[in-house]
Amino acid sequence: MARHTSESPGRSRSGAAARQIDPVTLEILGSNLHAAAEEMAVSLRRTAYSSIVREAMDFSCCLFDGQARMVAQAANIPMHLNSLPLALTDWLQEYPIAELEPGDLLIGNDPYRGGNHLQDVITFMPIFVEGRVVAFAASLAHWVDVGGRSPGSIGNDVTDNYQEGICIPPLKIMRRGEMDQNILKMILRNVREPEKTYGDLRGQIAANRTAERRILELIDRYGLETVEAGMEGLIDYSEQRMRRGLRERIPDGEATFEDVIDDTGVVMHECRIRVTVTKQGDRITVDFTGTDPQQMGAANSPIGPTTSAVYYVIKAIAGPDIPINDGCYRPIEIVAPEGTLVNATLPAACQARNVICHRITDVLFGALSRLCPEQVMAACYGCTPSYTMGGYSERRGRHFAFYEVLGGGMGGRLGIDGVDCCAANTSNFLNIPVEMIELELPVTIQRYELVPDSGGVGEFRGGCSGRRDMTVHTDVVMSFLDERHKHSPWGLFGGGPGGKGLFRIISPDGQEREIYSKATNVLVKAGETVSLITPGGGGYGDPRRRPREKVAWDLKNGYITEETARRAYGWTG
Repeated sequence: MARHTSESPGRSRSGAAARQIDPVTLEILGSNLHAAAEEMAVSLRRTAYSSIVREAMDFSCCLFDGQARMVAQAANIPMHLNSLPLALTDWLQEYPIAELEPGDLLIGNDPYRGGNHLQDVITFMPIFVEGRVVAFAASLAHWVDVGGRSPGSIGNDVTDNYQEGICIPPLKIMRRGEMDQNILKMILRNVREPEKTYGDLRGQIAANRTAERRILELIDRYGLETVEAGMEGLIDYSEQRMRRGLRERIPDGEATFEDVIDDTGVVMHECRIRVTVTKQGDRITVDFTGTDPQQMGAANSPIGPTTSAVYYVIKAIAGPDIPINDGCYRPIEIVAPEGTLVNATLPAACQARNVICHRITDVLFGALSRLCPEQVMAACYGCTPSYTMGGYSERRGRHFAFYEVLGGGMGGRLGIDGVDCCAANTSNFLNIPVEMIELELPVTIQRYELVPDSGGVGEFRGGCSGRRDMTVHTDVVMSFLDERHKHSPWGLFGGGPGGKGLFRIISPDGQEREIYSKATNVLVKAGETVSLITPGGGGYGDPRRRPREKVAWDLKNGYITEETARRAYGWTG
């Protein structure tokens, strides 16, 4: 039985440094640290080569203090950020702080050493003052390809992690500012888009160096002692806020909830995720005992992404405005039995770990709906829908790999309808513009629209899903990843389920064939159209209580059909 908590011996809980700094200076330092993390994100986005990083912003940046505690993060991907502390703690066992030097850069993507999945490549850079490490800059980017059996490295039918691509253990790829060309050559030889990969890596390095400049400027202005006291004070402040939020926003009690994923890509039956939440005072325990064992197929989650999903949900309820750092997570204990879907162990494949993470958020909101119903949302679309495409580009004169993530419907919640066709919960990516896709790929986008009736009915409607149809102009190989094609996203308190996902290939003569939600290496021939409909979000509350003017607006704007308006909402015109 594995237990994880952010508390550990030796960590200051309310150290003297925190008491020595006044609140105004603490606020100024906190704002500067947060701004530095956000500037890292801007730098990475502006310098990246691949559209998955540059356009979709599938990356994350954050700062750690000299004790490897997270002190600030940019508003990027929750699934990434909250697992980075596990990675840094693990890597420093192999590369102790005392042995690091200015200009060093650590790189890795091992899911079982604090990583997410192989596509998410992490870099850590120590920041020195007077020969001592005072901070770490961290950047994580989803590389467009890391090898493996399919372009874009989506392989849902794999049976172990070794088939998913190149696994980079923690390595020192830069020493004293010099790139280790042997390591770089080895990595670039194993990916399908070496130019984009190297460009994205250089973007990550630029982001880390941006953080270094801002930290050193802050120290020049306020002094090292004050900045370190500020970091300590920010961590303690967030812990205090988090404990107060738990006391005030989540009543004491225990609640259990469970849900299933459709399948894992190899195991073709549903698999269960079960959680029991126990809240007592200013602490909360999240226990996944009863969750199914890890499976063959890509839908398994190592402990890092699982931890991120739990932290996201608890913080979203206890204090969405609390500065995000190590202190937020001290009151949270996670019990995740090893060898299960939520704490997979090597050699389990985990490329599709977001399937598990999204279901974790759903079951946590489901359990907490029994303790604090006004603070939760209905089920969302179920995973991060995505596809990859590979083939030969006549225009570019070479083979290519492309990766895109899609949006689905967010669940409804008290007072607010679910957001339509968005990146919900532990995802936070952006839409890749149609023009950019058509520029990079041999495709024409025929339609990109919301799907009527895909949002679950309710007093607060679930978000609608999206549909994207694209016609390919040359033979390509595509892989797909989605969920909720068999089991609809559930509603809460009388709300209806969201619509299921549906992927199809449409031939030029109009013949259709359905694509499995986790299909790998599907040949799509020139002239065929790929139609991708993602799942919607569940509704919240009795639909008969929805105001008439909102029903009329939904009907007028195509969010619902007249049949649904009459059947679910009692619409009489």
